[in-house]
Amino acid sequence: MADTNPTNSEPNDERLVKQKSFKGLTKIVGIDCEMVGTGSDGSHSVLARVSIVNFFGHVFTINTFEPMEEITDYRTPFSGIRPSDLVMPWTSRPLKTEVHQILKDRTVVGHALHNDFKALLLSHPKHRTRDTSRYFKKLFGGRKPGSQAALGVCFGA
Repeated sequence: MADTNPTNSEPNDERLVKQKSFKGLTKIVGIDCEMVGTGSDGSHSVLARVSIVNFFGHVFTINTFEPMEEITDYRTPFSGIRPSDLVMPWTSRPLKTEVHQILKDRTVVGHALHNDFKALLLSHPKHRTRDTSRYFKKLFGGRKPGSQAALGVCFGA
């Protein structure tokens, strides 16, 4: 089951969290999935972490699980995942079911959400998704911005 106590997860950047606000699930949630590499050259992407925050920025859940294949590239500079992070492995089926239940009937915000949904083997109604890689194309000359650029636009960085 998800860790629903935000104090048990990684610390939040206080500038991005509305203090003294509701800490449970809201109708709008943010999601991000991190992948690690498997295969001889680490080029095969496999889901390793799912992070979900509520509308106010409180971490609702961060689940990690160890892929069935041997991890050959943790992609730490991009994923932030280290071998020590994968100490309590999840299996993909309970994780998929749990995430599906969390996202059901909610609007989901994220960057390049199609990648996250693909990794989770889930689909989500288009009218309930807000993908930052699509919303800020005009500001970047028709190109899809990277997640850091999109966040900078959102938060005035």
